[in-house]
Amino acid sequence: YSKFINGRGFSPELFKVQVNSKKQTFDDLLRMVASDYAKFNGFALHINYNALGQKTSVYHIPFEHVRLQALDKEGNFSKVAIHPDWAREFISLKAWNQKDIKYYDLYNSDLIEINKQAEIAGGWANYQGQVFYYSGNGDISYPIPSYVAALTDMSSDEGLSNINYRNIRNRFMSGGILAGIKKAEETELYKETASEEDSLREENIYPKSDEMADVASELIKFQGDEDACKIAYIEVENKDELPTFIPFQSNNYDKDYTSAELSVKDKIGRAFNQPPILRAENIGAGFGSELMQACYDYYNSVTETERYDIERVFTEIFTNWKYGEIASFAIQPKIWGAKTNVN
Repeated sequence: YSKFINGRGFSPELFKVQVNSKKQTFDDLLRMVASDYAKFNGFALHINYNALGQKTSVYHIPFEHVRLQALDKEGNFSKVAIHPDWAREFISLKAWNQKDIKYYDLYNSDLIEINKQAEIAGGWANYQGQVFYYSGNGDISYPIPSYVAALTDMSSDEGLSNINYRNIRNRFMSGGILAGIKKAEETELYKETASEEDSLREENIYPKSDEMADVASELIKFQGDEDACKIAYIEVENKDELPTFIPFQSNNYDKDYTSAELSVKDKIGRAFNQPPILRAENIGAGFGSELMQACYDYYNSVTETERYDIERVFTEIFTNWKYGEIASFAIQPKIWGAKTNVN
């Protein structure tokens, strides 16, 4: 979905043109914007100005870092708040601190407004620029991804992957319990009734309870995808000490898992309006250049609106660009077999 929104990038003339001090090009910016648009149905760009109101640099802001600030006195959203970890996912690496939140004015290219913001900031040396906030659900609103109807199926797909991973990596392939019979001398009843003298006398005769724990720790080494079902060798004093293997009764759920896996993948694909062939599914013997080109043309039409939205935003953002006007921000659609611009 993201790749078709990005298409083959902008025209070759813009391919290597840098837009900020990070030496990112127009195509770099497009790729990051397309990725956020695909995931969140929205994206954000940070814009710097000079005193003439000309745009001097444009940076991508990860959309998940952006929140709308509370309504101002006039009842409008005028600022956004930026923080790299609103969900507190990385607090083990860095403590979450409210002081790390940065506030920016929302995009407004009016020179009078820009000068006013710079004055409030304490001059151009302190002015931090503006943020262009785009939402697919309307002006200054939190967007809803186009695939929201398939979120449950995405979660199901993740669950199926977890089952496969667990079975391969952690499961004891033999499917059962290795049980040893505890000696009478090791039971609680014996310990309660035996005299201290008897306990001392028997201490060096009978194996200690931790011997079975040693066997258990050894068996753990024979689990997992690399070591499962290898043979473990142990020595015992007599046949009464032989451990007993109790197999689990196993039901074959392969058909159920296969059916569920195919079902959720199909639902997710339909949520993105994707032909299966674009995901390398259901190709069979019917694969051919003409069929693939037809699917490319179809999916280009599906993602045409998203590309147009980005073209429109870039045209607005780079109006009054310090380094000259850009003739066109038309995104080239994908063509089967054609090369894509690569940095």
